[in-house]
Amino acid sequence: MKKLNNPHDKFLKETLSRKENAVGFIQNYLPQEIVTMIDLDNIEIEKDSYITKNLQEYFTDLLYKVIIKGEESYIYVLFEHKSYPDKLIGLQLLEYLIQCWRTKAKQKQALPLVIPLVIYHGKTNWNIGLRFSEIIEPIDNSLRKYIPDFEYILYDLSKYSDDEIVGTEELKVMLNLMKYIYSENILDKLREIFKILSHISDTNLDYISTITIYLMSTTEIEIKELAKIMTETISEKGGEIAMTTAQKIKKEGINEGINLGRMEGIKEGI
Repeated sequence: MKKLNNPHDKFLKETLSRKENAVGFIQNYLPQEIVTMIDLDNIEIEKDSYITKNLQEYFTDLLYKVIIKGEESYIYVLFEHKSYPDKLIGLQLLEYLIQCWRTKAKQKQALPLVIPLVIYHGKTNWNIGLRFSEIIEPIDNSLRKYIPDFEYILYDLSKYSDDEIVGTEELKVMLNLMKYIYSENILDKLREIFKILSHISDTNLDYISTITIYLMSTTEIEIKELAKIMTETISEKGGEIAMTTAQKIKKEGINEGINLGRMEGIKEGI
């Protein structure tokens, strides 16, 4: 069976597309000087896409529109995901910013502030500077004023202890899974992570399908083992959902062209 294409991106997007998780991330992980300006009750997920074909391999195409200080101005929070250090991340972010602003300009709208966020969970340390100007060849200081510049916010999950990962249940599960997805003792970690969902409500049980699809696409864990762990840590119903999801996937197949809508279709079918 072929595995889900870009599973980390789709897992992140599906989790952070839920408003309560979006609010939880912004409230707990953005710098406090930004959070205090934001009306957390009026966060909207931007439906428009600014991802051109040549940018699709880079971005998770997820933007939040938030009102600041009650004014009719907006901050767009851009999420990017990386599982490896990429020295051209600044250039990729700049391309996205320009695409977003160009679209707004064509719509005769004011250009919004866009805050780029990068969530990193790779195997090696992130050793790349956070400013765009750092990828430009060294030049005389008198010429720096001609270089466009901005800074992105980096969330290197390896730098967070388990206790420092906070937010909604789904948000904590997502961040912990991405943090340990390459760990050799992933099975032991799953037992700890799934306990977060031990009190999950029936209305949110569909998230177990999302987790199952993600783990089947990123690990070699046997579905029977995964379902057993879910039964022991979440509930018997959780284990059943995992098995049903796996059977549905096996029946329909996951091909290279699968997208988030297909993931939703599998869960809806279940």
